[in-house]
Amino acid sequence: MNGGDMADTVTKMMGAAAAQSGANGAKGGEAPLLTFLIDPDGRPQMTAAAAKAIFGRIGADSGGGGLGADIPNLGDRAIRLGPLGLNVLKGDTVIRIIVGPVPGANDKSVAIARAVLPRI
Repeated sequence: MNGGDMADTVTKMMGAAAAQSGANGAKGGEAPLLTFLIDPDGRPQMTAAAAKAIFGRIGADSGGGGLGADIPNLGDRAIRLGPLGLNVLKGDTVIRIIVGPVPGANDKSVAIARAVLPRI
């Protein structure tokens, strides 16, 4: 599976999870969720995900930490990609953290990345 196929698969998986989130009867129909993936050979996947964000116009916000934004001082490169969550590249390894729906999900995903990165 190439990087683009992997990015599409995760997008579809998260869409399906979101569609089913009301099934548990939680208030508002959403259940808190944490998805954490590590790919030791993830550089091509990160490149494909970043290209998809740029060419798909996901990256409208490039400085405030929102959708499509590069996150400074986090790994070699970090970018927030909507349903693909926070993607952090360190060397050839990519970690993907998808947090939600919880208050402060963006900040929490960055905190998780900062805790994990020194161990990679």
